[in-house]
Amino acid sequence: MRAATEAIWRRVHESELRRVAVIEAAIGSLIEGRLGEPERAAAERDAHKLAGSAGTFGFHRASELARELEMLLAAGTAERSAALHAAGLVEQLRRELSSAAVSPAPLRGELSLAAPSPAPQPRSGSAPPAPTGPQLLVVHPDGSTAAAIAASVRVRGLDAAVITGVDAAKAARADLARGMRPAAAVVHIGDDHPSAAVSLQLLSDLERTGAAVLALMRTAATADRVRAMRAGARIFLDPKADATEMADAVATLLDTARRHTQTVLVVDDDETILAAVRLILGTDAVTVETLADPERFWEVLSQVQPHLVLLDIDMPSVSGLELCRLVRSDPRWRELPVVFLSASRDPEQIREVYATGADDFVSKPVVAAELRARIGSRLERARLHRLLAETDPLTSLANRRRLERDLARLELLADRYDGKLSVAVIDLDRFKRVNDRHGHTAGDQVLRRFAAHMRNSFRGEDVVARLGGEEFFVAMHGMPGHDALPRLSAILTEFRDVGVDIGDGLLLNVGASAGVAEHGCDGRGFAELYRAADAALLAAKASGRGRVLAAGRVSEAGSLHVDVAIVDDDEVLAELLRHTLEIVGYSCAVLTDGTEAIARLSGAGDRLTASAILLDIDLPGCTGFEVLHALREADVTAGTAVLVVTARSSEQDAVRAVAEGAVDHIAKPFSVPLLVEKLRRIIERQ
Repeated sequence: MRAATEAIWRRVHESELRRVAVIEAAIGSLIEGRLGEPERAAAERDAHKLAGSAGTFGFHRASELARELEMLLAAGTAERSAALHAAGLVEQLRRELSSAAVSPAPLRGELSLAAPSPAPQPRSGSAPPAPTGPQLLVVHPDGSTAAAIAASVRVRGLDAAVITGVDAAKAARADLARGMRPAAAVVHIGDDHPSAAVSLQLLSDLERTGAAVLALMRTAATADRVRAMRAGARIFLDPKADATEMADAVATLLDTARRHTQTVLVVDDDETILAAVRLILGTDAVTVETLADPERFWEVLSQVQPHLVLLDIDMPSVSGLELCRLVRSDPRWRELPVVFLSASRDPEQIREVYATGADDFVSKPVVAAELRARIGSRLERARLHRLLAETDPLTSLANRRRLERDLARLELLADRYDGKLSVAVIDLDRFKRVNDRHGHTAGDQVLRRFAAHMRNSFRGEDVVARLGGEEFFVAMHGMPGHDALPRLSAILTEFRDVGVDIGDGLLLNVGASAGVAEHGCDGRGFAELYRAADAALLAAKASGRGRVLAAGRVSEAGSLHVDVAIVDDDEVLAELLRHTLEIVGYSCAVLTDGTEAIARLSGAGDRLTASAILLDIDLPGCTGFEVLHALREADVTAGTAVLVVTARSSEQDAVRAVAEGAVDHIAKPFSVPLLVEKLRRIIERQ
């Protein structure tokens, strides 16, 4: 819950500061004696919202400041002393929220997690099986340590083989001589000379097979580490390092060992230089795209999607410096490596190159070895950075950052060639039960197997990503929505029927639900398509789970039922509550307008039913009390628990809420864990 809150805070922090700006502008107008009613009302409303949301995120001082500002704005006093005092409060409020740009204060309350099942112990001296696909060899004298390492990498989808015992290194050398070819190895190098010598020989044998080696060494002596490096070690860790840290290092090793084709875009008005650079850099691992007309740069950049840009400084109409500034001004390309290739020797111009945000400068005439080395180094660093920034560490799927970029590329292709594109939001059914009953290690295994199943079920041009938790996203290039439905349904059914072996003879059959949306028909861009597919997913789960529904056809599943309906126009707080409740396994729907809430919840419009309703009082359209009265008149409160959640904490308001049919009155700011616990008990009783 804490991690989810921090992620949401990072996403909404700027919008909270914009609220502060609205209040600040109104106070300025108040000081100058020209504060109009619309501006005052807007500022009071934003202060009111901040008082609730800031406190819920853990910023209690900010909540108090916003509350005082709300009262001052409500009074609308023109006294100069009061206005100046309000200006001071706004400044304090801005400091409170600006200093918390990265992470909010911890939520009150703790969550307990089920302990994972212990890892199985290997048999001492047992030989590893014949490798199939990517495989890790763990060579360690201690069986329990080796088992912990193997368990951590198996969660990541690697087939780990273990060799233990006093002569583990000798046994591993013998297996290599018989033809075993692991993709990577973790080798313990002891302190005593005889065992260390055998381990170093093993490292040399592994290097000849092409395996990437992680060495566990206790010694800090430079000479010992150099010998191990010469023998083939690529990463060094202390033998006491955590097994998870070792597994992460192994994953990095394996990814580095795999070959990745990367693209370099070279922009220069000199065709000779373009040809020379193409010759120097072009390999099986590097594709070189060239451009002689700098005025077409932005168009070609979007088409090519390069991993590095090589620019000349002096070009007609548009200089390389200007192109670099363009790249750095766009959030999508801000981290793209930019290298300048120029004949300039002017120190001031070279200084300006780096001032524009360039990563490196290479002089003309081109020295092939230097250019190849510098570009290769930049590409590798960028690739590793991209791997960390754009890959989900547990499943190795794309994360949301990479997904949004790849989806934009697929949408561009679909529009340009009049093609089809469908997306799906997928959620594993009742996944929380897996963690609760079998431990989080088993849950991680299920996520990894599901990710592998999805990756193997789709083509290379499709995009499969993990959005977080048990939620996944698929973009299907060239596929209309009516074809995506049966295909995705068959893929999810196959995963459920095959099951996941979590060890000890246990086979889990985990189902999944999905919602499908089509580009152009149901929206454009990640936000719109996700919203449409997520609504269909919600309907699929509400109608019994294990289904795949299309956006725009939600009504085919009947009236929509969710565990919790959130009626609040505070987008920040509503998103926090929705995200938190979905993490603990509840389905949610958010309504931001009082009139819409009456129509949907009382059955006058598209029917929405819920086991519990979280209702704010201050709503656009009509007040929460009016919503509550309408729900009572429609007998909704007879079967649905309504909790009034509001910044209004007077006894009179609480009595009125209960009299109108609410089961509880909760004042903002409130403890999210306590609210979740109340909802859990209400939903279980229902």
